[in-house]
Amino acid sequence: MLFVYNLLVEITIILLRILSPISIKINFFISEHNKSLEKIKEFNIKEDKKRLWFHCASLGEFEQSKPLIQKIKSKYPKSKIIISFFSPSGYQIGKNYKFADFVCYLPFDSKKNVNSFLNIIKPSLIFLIKYEFWPNYINLITEKKTPVFSVCTRVYKNQYIFKPYGNWLLNLIKKINHFFVQDESSKKLLTKNGFKNLSLIGD
Repeated sequence: MLFVYNLLVEITIILLRILSPISIKINFFISEHNKSLEKIKEFNIKEDKKRLWFHCASLGEFEQSKPLIQKIKSKYPKSKIIISFFSPSGYQIGKNYKFADFVCYLPFDSKKNVNSFLNIIKPSLIFLIKYEFWPNYINLITEKKTPVFSVCTRVYKNQYIFKPYGNWLLNLIKKINHFFVQDESSKKLLTKNGFKNLSLIGD
């Protein structure tokens, strides 16, 4: 199924580029991501520094990550904070965040992009906020044995990962080291589906 997913990702990227000249929103989205790819190439945090990568889909997830980031920075001031976003709304607010050492868009989840991104930033620890489960990222992160945590995890019984066609992704995210879930219903649902590495922490 990962092969099929990768094929769909490549098709989606091509379609977005085709549509970008006729859609202001898509054009802005593609343009911003392209600029970010160039920015990532200039990443220069030294490898001897602890690099903690937080991925937030948008602004809401970013707000949820702030208390954890600030706590880490207060206790480990020499650690470096990397934040990635998928949506422009999160990035435009988060790009000037004072506790971040590097902020960028998350490159599209193609095998080539994922390999390049991880080889450049070389994260020491990874925090995925809420329900950002990108298959190629999770697959390669776990292959590299980099500790990865899902924070403020929230899932629903009608979510695609709990459907028969999403079972492959459900099994993939079980490789995440630990889930700090947002509510009791999410904990129960994940437990029912074979997850054991769970803690209830609230929002």
